Amino acid sequence: MSKVTDNTVDTEKIRNATKEALERYTDIQQEVHNITLTALKEGKLETERVKEIIQAVTEGAALGATEFGENIGDAMQQAFTGLDQALVKAAEASKLAIEEAVGRAGEFSEQELKRSLNDLRALEEMFLETLKQTGESASGSAAKIMEDLFKHARHSGTAVGEHVAKTTQALQNQIFHASATSFKTSSDFAMSTSRQITQIASGVLAGIVDSLQASTKKTDKD
Repeated sequence: MSKVTDNTVDTEKIRNATKEALERYTDIQQEVHNITLTALKEGKLETERVKEIIQAVTEGAALGATEFGENIGDAMQQAFTGLDQALVKAAEASKLAIEEAVGRAGEFSEQELKRSLNDLRALEEMFLETLKQTGESASGSAAKIMEDLFKHARHSGTAVGEHVAKTTQALQNQIFHASATSFKTSSDFAMSTSRQITQIASGVLAGIVDSLQASTKKTDKD
């Protein structure tokens, strides 16, 4: 995949990489997981950007699975799980970024910390709605499988939704207990701190990905 800089998402590259992963039908879950993480770590973890990546991955999966026949359900399930697990890593990075910002409250605004927390809470819903929209525009068996995946995930939940649910209450408490007078209040500062939080999250995610890659290389050598 080509490098994605700043907030620009090369959706065509992501879509094609995911499509090819499905067509190879070899460890789809891990390949989609890696494609998603690579795209996420190469720019800021801002809501619209994350949504574009989810959409590109789900569209690529639908395109790549069209020729699978009876195996299409398994292929799409693997792709869904790989994407879901990658979003867990993104959610963890955002959580750690918010925790760091709370610890440095004098450099951040309470308004933007709460906004970042709300964005984190909305991650699962964004994931599912994007999956639903992609399924509605897909064709053939892929459309039916994506509809089924959406319904099942809506009913049973997702890994990223479970992870977010376990972490956001603690984050809310941390923000609440931080002294209100220690937060910056300037609206201009609030805009800049929003960017700072996404930059911190992106750096954390890059560290998580690098650690995973190093662990994988070590395992391969062993």
